[in-house]
Amino acid sequence: MEYGAQLDTMTSDFVSMPSVRGQLVQALATLADPLWQRQTWVGHQPPWDAVSDFDTDVGELYDGVSVLPDPRQMLGRVLLNEHEVEAIARLGRAIDAIHNKYGKDTTGRDAEIIEDPLWPEVLDSARAALAMLLNPRIFQVRWFQDNHHTPYEDDPHPLDEK
Repeated sequence: MEYGAQLDTMTSDFVSMPSVRGQLVQALATLADPLWQRQTWVGHQPPWDAVSDFDTDVGELYDGVSVLPDPRQMLGRVLLNEHEVEAIARLGRAIDAIHNKYGKDTTGRDAEIIEDPLWPEVLDSARAALAMLLNPRIFQVRWFQDNHHTPYEDDPHPLDEK
């Protein structure tokens, strides 16, 4: 089974647009991976036939999966809960900082962007959002909540610790 199909199966009971959630996971993975960025965005040597650069991958968050600029509008459709909404909002703020410095059209500036002191916040927030979306505990908690039993109710959520 392909990874995207696995994600669709896992999330179809929880969000109304699981395939779009799969697209979001893929977009977050590119924004969370500095090796991918150096190899594909800067080196123009993707490991497969991929079109990927900062503008394209960020554009996917706005135009493809529509979680930005307002992630709350995708709650229940692509995002499971307020924690995921906040994780995507944090990434949006980090991307806004890049756009404020470089403008919306960053074509050909990928090498400069990934070396910018603002870039680690994009990496960190993309990694946090990706981890949140892929966290199987979230699915367990949601299932148990739906069945009136929450075994983890005293455990802090990763975002609650900040």
